[in-house]
Formats: sequence, C-alpha cells, structure tokens
Amino acid sequence: MPTPPEKFELPDIDVADAAERLFAAIAGEVWAKATFEQKQQIIMKGLRGVGATIEERALRDSTTTAERIEVEGMVYSRLEQRSTVCCFGMWGSYRVVEPLYREVGVHNGRTIKPLEKVVGLVTQTMTPMLARTLGEMQASMTSREAVKQLRRLGLGSGERAYAADHVHELENEIAERIVELERAARAGEKLPEGAASISLGMDRRSVPMEEDRPAGQPPKTERRARRKPYIRKQPPPIDVNYRMAYVGTVSLIDEHGEAIRTTRHTMEADGDPHALAERMRAEVEDFLVKRPGLPISIVQDGAKELDVLPETLRRGTASNTHLYECTDFHHLTEYLDKVVATCEPAGDPKNMRTWYREKLLHDEHGIDHIFAGLRRRARLLPKTAANADARRAVARALSYIRHRRHKMRYAALRRANHVIGSGTTESTCKLIGHRTNRSGTRWRVQGVRGTMAIRALVLSDRWDLAWEHYARSKIATVKPLQAVA
Repeated sequence: MPTPPEKFELPDIDVADAAERLFAAIAGEVWAKATFEQKQQIIMKGLRGVGATIEERALRDSTTTAERIEVEGMVYSRLEQRSTVCCFGMWGSYRVVEPLYREVGVHNGRTIKPLEKVVGLVTQTMTPMLARTLGEMQASMTSREAVKQLRRLGLGSGERAYAADHVHELENEIAERIVELERAARAGEKLPEGAASISLGMDRRSVPMEEDRPAGQPPKTERRARRKPYIRKQPPPIDVNYRMAYVGTVSLIDEHGEAIRTTRHTMEADGDPHALAERMRAEVEDFLVKRPGLPISIVQDGAKELDVLPETLRRGTASNTHLYECTDFHHLTEYLDKVVATCEPAGDPKNMRTWYREKLLHDEHGIDHIFAGLRRRARLLPKTAANADARRAVARALSYIRHRRHKMRYAALRRANHVIGSGTTESTCKLIGHRTNRSGTRWRVQGVRGTMAIRALVLSDRWDLAWEHYARSKIATVKPLQAVA
C-alpha cells in the first residue's frame, strides 16, 4: 500500500453506462410528475447513494488482515481483538471493522488501527476530502453553516457537533504546524513575473475573546434577575474582552507600485509577535532566493509594538539588501487633517489639506518643513479654552512626527514606485475580522488561533498547497510481513 505520488491526475471515466443504470433506477412514476428542481433532488439522492456505496467499499478495501505489518519502521502484530474505525466521508458515515495491531517487542506497546494510516484519516475519523472541504469552509463560516451547505449539496456526514469538534481539532493542528505548512506552500510556488520590490507590514485587529472571570471580580454589567428557577448548575462566569490579534502581510509589488501577490499571516493576541515577524522574514528570504536584489519596504503605522518587524528584518536579512522603513502615509495625514479641521478657517480656504499632501509627496524634506510649521503654530496658539481642540490636535501631530520623522521621506519612495500606504495590511485586518468578529461570536485562544491560521492560508491562495503537504503527513505505508514460523 504505497504512499501516493506527489502529483496525481484524475483518470478519465466512462460514465455513460453508469448514468443509464442510475437513470433507470430513479426514473419512475414520481420522476414523471416532479418539477425540474425536484428531479435534481432525486438525482442528488441517487448520486449520494452511489457515492456512499463506493466510498464505503474503498474504505473496506483499505483494511489490513496480515498477521504482522511494518509501519514507519516499526513492526506490529495482529491481535485477536477487533477494532472499529468510525469514518466520516464525503457521502456518508461508516463503521469499518479490522484487526487491532500492537507494537512488537515492547511490553504493553502501543496499538494502531492500520486503516487510519492507509487512508490518512484526519483527527482519526474524517476522510481527507471531507476534512479538506470543511477546513476551507470553516475559514469563511461557522461549522453549523458548513454542515448545512454540504447537506444542501448532497454531501457531508455527521452532525454539526461532530463537525465542530473535529474541525476545531484540525484547525489547532494546522495552527501548530503553520511554519511547516507555509514553508511547504512556498516550495510549491513560483515567483510571478514583473516583481520589482517587496512590501510588508504588521497591524493589530481587535477580536472578542471569551475569558474566565477572576474569582471575586464582579461582572462588567449586572445580570437581570431570573424569573424562573435555574435548576442546572450555572457554568463558571466569563467575560467577553476584546484583545488585539496580530496580522501581517508580505506583498510582491510591480514596477507601477501595484501588488501582484500577497500572503497573509496571523497571530493570536497572546502569541509571540516575534514568531510572526520571523515567519514574515522567511517569506522575504524565499522571495530573495528566487529573485535576488529586490528592495524591501516596511510600511505600517507608528505603534511601538510593531517595531518588532523592522527589528527582525534588520537582524535576519543580508547586509546588502535595500531595506526601507516607512510610516503609513495615510495615518500621518489623519493627524494633519485634524490640525486643518481645528486650526484653519471653515472650508480650509488656503487648501492646507492638499498642501500637506503635495509637500510630503514631492519634497524629500517636506516633513521637516511641516514639523517646523507645526512647532511655530503651537507657540503662537493662545492658551485659551477656545483653542483647546486646536492645541491638542497640533500637540498630537507633533508627538506622532517627532520620533518617526526619518520614516516619513515619501517623495523618493514614491518616485521609485514603492508602496507608502498600509492599505493591504489594513484590508487584511478587515478580511480576518469578517470571520472573527461576526455578530455574537466570541473565542477561546485555541479556536481563534486555528481559524485565523486557516483563513490566512485561504486568503493567500495557499490552502491547496498547504493541504497537500498536511494530508501526505497523515498517510503511512502499511507493509504486510511474512508470519514468523
């Protein structure tokens, strides 16, 4: 029972005779009276029945009965005890019986079910195709919605609770192996033509987290008194707190400053941002191996906790690599727009909003002139209650610029068609939030980590490549051995 080849092409199948047999079985009195949609439902039921029959047969044909087997270099002996493997497939659920095997030469050695190794069952129960489909669907919807969609298509097996438990287990394993899976995906990718530079950045996204409330701490809001007695034991109290998860993007940019391809990466709020930055550095290194000499620009807002990314890149990339750091242009202009709104006359008659932008985009020293002008304005603004908002806006703009001025030289970057805005990273935060911040949703750490990991792979068009590597790791060759005389 060999491990499948790296590349596999589906064979051409002559379905004409099978279709005629199926049509003969379903085309009866009910068929003649049915609407076309009802006929489609009849066809789906017939196809599901055929698929389930063949799927079950394929599982039973994969069982092992040899007295001794070798799996991954270990020898196992057949026991008299039989084992039942519960398999959930694309068309049905099955109970397959085969012998149980125990490791030879070890007292109370571990036992295995060969079918799990031969088929490559995920979480010991899901057939690979079902796990692959549910995993990808979980990146966009809840397990309840995924099961419902599969049933509507005449596919899937098991109840929603089953799907939730086993898909969450799958997600956790994907998250644990994310570095390995991203590496495998990169190995299967080719660098697209036209890449002129690399742009990357990190940001944070608030996610509702379900957390146990510390003992003795009152709830955030008082609960309404119960009108009826609560018989069951009340679960431990929890609070829903918003925690800031990390999101990172690595983009290949063409000569016109447009993104050709973007990979997305995530890390839960309690995770190590250094680990996320290291994963992004590995992406950059892979690009540079395939296309040496690409310049790199790091574009993100000025939050202190995001400095981990440029620090990791400076420490881990070659000294001759062109590395540019840039504070997001649009974050800066938000501060300047607030100055215009509070300090300039109504309607901005001098068009200072445009002047700030033009100065930044066309003058390499524009930020120095703007900073000096803001300092003069701060000195000249009267310290009166009427000017409180204006003084506050100017002070915040000065504070934001003061320690980041060297990262606000936009003119040269723009002339070289480098990215100066973090729109790709911020849009990825929104895309992650579409899954994590749905109405009424709240997460535990393991759940959100796995869901974000799979969603990032899907958004990066890497799910198929990552899955192929993951699925192969679940398969092992089961070699029958000759019985010992």
